[in-house]
Amino acid sequence: MDWKLEYLNGNVYKDGSFKLDIPNGGITDLGRISIPLTEICQAAKMVLKMEIRNTSFSNNWAIWVYPDKLPEISEKKVMLAREWNNRVKHYLQKGGTVLLLADTAQVKSDVPPCFSSISWNAVCLVHLQIL
Repeated sequence: MDWKLEYLNGNVYKDGSFKLDIPNGGITDLGRISIPLTEICQAAKMVLKMEIRNTSFSNNWAIWVYPDKLPEISEKKVMLAREWNNRVKHYLQKGGTVLLLADTAQVKSDVPPCFSSISWNAVCLVHLQIL
């Protein structure tokens, strides 16, 4: 079993392998992957890839990796806003960047607030009157 952690451009950050025989059927613990990330200087989307050598079997997972210390963000470059208003709209129209941290209690919506990464979730389907 070979594994590698790659940047999106295909450059390999770290790689390795497990020396083992994988039995047919069932779930098998293959081991642990421990990768020091001290060389990561900026946030990066990466891909962890695993493949069984000499077969067509593989899988991959997209992950985000962050450095220990994030760069300072100047409030002069990013506007912090608690609500959508004309000031925020004009700042964006002029090419500015806004971090909108809206008070969810003040958001007016018929749909209760929730997190779902699935576009076909039950809340959306009920709201769209599909369910």
